Amino acid sequence: MGCYQRFWSCTSWVTRDNTSLLTPVPSLPNSLFIDNPAVVSDKQIVTPSFTPGAGARVSFANNYSLESGFDGGVLEISINGGAYTDIVTAGGSFVAGGYTGSISASFANPLANRQAWTGTSGSFITTTVNMPPASAGQPCQLKFRMGSDNSVSATGWRVDNFSVSAPACCGAACTITCPANITVNTGPGATGCGANVSFAATTSGLCGAITYSPASGSFFPKGTTTVTATTAAGPSCTFTVTVVDNTVPTIVCPANISAKTHRVFAVHQLHMRFQLLMIIVLLAAAFQQRLHKTVLTRLLPDPFLVMQADYIQIIVIGGIPAGIVRTVYS
Repeated sequence: MGCYQRFWSCTSWVTRDNTSLLTPVPSLPNSLFIDNPAVVSDKQIVTPSFTPGAGARVSFANNYSLESGFDGGVLEISINGGAYTDIVTAGGSFVAGGYTGSISASFANPLANRQAWTGTSGSFITTTVNMPPASAGQPCQLKFRMGSDNSVSATGWRVDNFSVSAPACCGAACTITCPANITVNTGPGATGCGANVSFAATTSGLCGAITYSPASGSFFPKGTTTVTATTAAGPSCTFTVTVVDNTVPTIVCPANISAKTHRVFAVHQLHMRFQLLMIIVLLAAAFQQRLHKTVLTRLLPDPFLVMQADYIQIIVIGGIPAGIVRTVYS
């Protein structure tokens, strides 16, 4: 036979007739069952999704005959679509019928070094566990997991009468509805070529939290962007956000600018004047000519006019200018 019912998912678990048991049974006619083989195995069965309320408890009838210390069974939980972890590690605690021992790491059991139900319960016992506080109001699934090693078989494990106290809701499939495609304008005074846009999808059933990519409230650039909304339970939907740039462009000119001539330019001009003066002086010296002071006045600025002469005579000795004779006419 297959899994307990069509809403449970499993690997290798079956329903087994309880009427053949000699001990008292919790219900008729069947219970969940998994055998304990003499080979390495990891056999799992997962409950439908349900959302527990604050302070919820899970209870079930538990009957196991597993190779003591080497094969065992554990209860794991997934909260809001997260990874499965042991119910105790996740924050739960056993009220009754908890784990009975640790699984050996010597023979390749996938549950090695973990606390588990191992050995023999003798008959059906009642196991009750407090749900982790973090599970309240969140979609959850529980996993019954049996691990065996590579030697010695035993009868197996039975689970029956599974129930959740104080559930918020259970079993409803998740559906998500995205908003209609959104078009927004950048508007007057906008400083960027885009807009911040917020939105929200709606859900029903056991969906859990919704994540958006890009996130609601993000800055959307000019043009069309596709947004994906995904629930923790898996279903998703998409819609688009289109930003139209209708902001009137403006331009701001700088204030009027005043600038002074750089002094380096004036120094450069003075240097050029000195070069020209030297050429004239050398030519005058070569031809033993006198220079009128007006020539110097035009070539040198006032601070350099220290001569009060009408003419300047260049004295040349051996072809080299050797002196200056000033001539003043009173």
